[in-house]
Parts: sequence; C-alpha cells; structure tokens
Amino acid sequence: MGRRIWIIGIFTLVMLGNGWCQGQALLGFTNTDGFPQVVAQGNQYDVSGWIINRGTVAFSGVLGIYLKPDSNTTLTIDNNFNVSNALLPGDSVLWTRSNYNFPPGHFRLGNNDVLIWPTSPVIGLDVDYDTISSVIYYTESAAFRLANADFAAYPNGMELFGRYDISARATNLSQLANDHDVCLYAKIPGKAPLCLDQETGQYGYNDVALFDAPQFKIWDRFGLTAADTIGGVIDQITFYALETDTSLNPLNEVVLPLNRIVGLRDEMHTPGVGVYPNPFTSVLHIDIPADWKADAMVQLHDIAGRMVMHQRLQANSLDLSNLPAGSYLLEIQSRKGSHRQQVICR
Repeated sequence: MGRRIWIIGIFTLVMLGNGWCQGQALLGFTNTDGFPQVVAQGNQYDVSGWIINRGTVAFSGVLGIYLKPDSNTTLTIDNNFNVSNALLPGDSVLWTRSNYNFPPGHFRLGNNDVLIWPTSPVIGLDVDYDTISSVIYYTESAAFRLANADFAAYPNGMELFGRYDISARATNLSQLANDHDVCLYAKIPGKAPLCLDQETGQYGYNDVALFDAPQFKIWDRFGLTAADTIGGVIDQITFYALETDTSLNPLNEVVLPLNRIVGLRDEMHTPGVGVYPNPFTSVLHIDIPADWKADAMVQLHDIAGRMVMHQRLQANSLDLSNLPAGSYLLEIQSRKGSHRQQVICR
C-alpha cells in the first residue's frame, strides 16, 4: 500500500480526448487537504484531489494531469483519467492515483509555490491551475525551512539603515541530516549572501536549528556605500537557512521589503566631520577631514528614501535654498571614511 496523501489544489487539467464545448469548460482542483512537503526517494504515494468544473458548460472525456514543480520539470501524474458522466458547471469529481513514485529531482523552490498546468494546452481550451503554499520537492540532502512567524515582527519590511535583533528557527524537513554547518543567510540585490549566524551539529528530520543575529545592521554588514543605493535597485532583503555548501539551493526564502526611512537611529557620527547649522534654512556647512576631500561625495534622501541630491563635495557649504522643508538623511562617502546623519530643513 502507498501512503495516502491529499493534494492541495495544485493540479491543472488538459483534455486528451474530445468532449469540450467551444473551450467553455474550465477545470481545476478544489476541496483538498494536504500534500507531502518532502517526497522521499523510493517511497510511493497515493495522491488524490477533487476536479471541479468552474466553466459554463458540461464536460466529459479523458484528462491528463501534470505536475509542474519548477520551470524545467514537468511530470505526468495521470494521462488517462476518464470523466464518463457529464461534469456540470460547479460539479466536482474525485480523482485518485495509487502508488505513484515521484522520479528523482531537486524541487527546491524559493517562492514556496508549486504550479500545475498542462504540457500541451489545447487550442481554445480555457485552462485553470492552482497553487499551494507548501513546497513539493525531492531531496538528497537536508532541507531547512524558516518559520515565517519569526519574521512577522516586520510587517512593513526592514529599513536600510535599521538595526535588528533577529531570532529565527529552521526545521529540517528532509529525512536526511545535514553534512555541513547550517547558516541563517541574508541577501540583498547585487550583493553576495551574508551568513548572519552559523550553527554546528547534526539536524535530522524535524530537528530545529535556532539562529540569533543581534544588532544586525543592514547598511554596515553588507558594506554599502551611497553609490550602491543609486537607482533604487536595493529594494528587498531575503532570508533563508541552508547548509554551508555552495552546491545547494534554499528550500524556501522569506522576502521582506527594504525601505529607506530616515530616523535618528540611522545616524553614524564620525570624528572630524561637522554638519551645521542643524536645523538649517538655506545653507548647510560641512567640515570633513583633509584626506576625504579628494573624492568625497554627498547625497540627501528624503523621508521616503528618494534621492534629492547627489554630487561631489567641492566646498565646505551646500546651497539648499530650493529644498522643501522637512527631514533628510545626509550621507558623505569617500575612500577614507563615511558619515551619515539626519538634517532638518526649515
């Protein structure tokens, strides 16, 4: 006997025979209750789900059912399911497949979704598909999944200049233990992933690795400069748990927006740098160390993170008489050092 598994709304159907009426039938899956998060090598599974007609006309005929776990893989689950009685709009019929053995493959999906759709859509056929929130994959190594609840404290994302005490958990959903240490990684666009905390030891099936990254400062840990933020490409931060093995890919990723909200805690005071008066009305004076002057750049961001000025710092004062009143983040960057603080225009 195989293992009884209920498919969570992820299959899409395509007709292999006759019976469609002008492409008006729309078939998908519904009323489903589960699916294996880990497909283990050598195990067979009983998969099952309810086919529903969401279209406007009845359907009868032969269906093919396909699994599309990633952009490069298509699996045929069933190519001969016969709907002999007319399936009226809104009606459903139970489909089952016993002792199905998923072929080897590494379905490590970062977006936590699995899509199912036909391999060869029929011309004129309205095709439906469903998704699931869990990941279906086959793995020959440990597979760690972060707990989304650990990042619920950041409903609006994180701030580029913020400091965070991060505590996270990752569960090994594979039947195999890790061969290497396990890291909590963070990555932002254009930068290599950063290991925030590394845990040693063996983690078997359902074992939990605990990570702590106190005082995580995004700007400083990634070594960002003002030039990195030009163009707004750094707009999200991604977390995942993974063995320290460059041949593996993460099982899932937690992606948060990365904002540029200016706040007092964003300030980085630097010896030898003076910015005055603050608040200012039209002219802002800036004193910097002598060895900064050859290549110092200065920029201002408003409270929403938009860059309002970016130029070489060629004098000890800036004419900002056209700047609207408000709070801004002033950044000075050179090869010799950097400075960041909030300034207020009145």
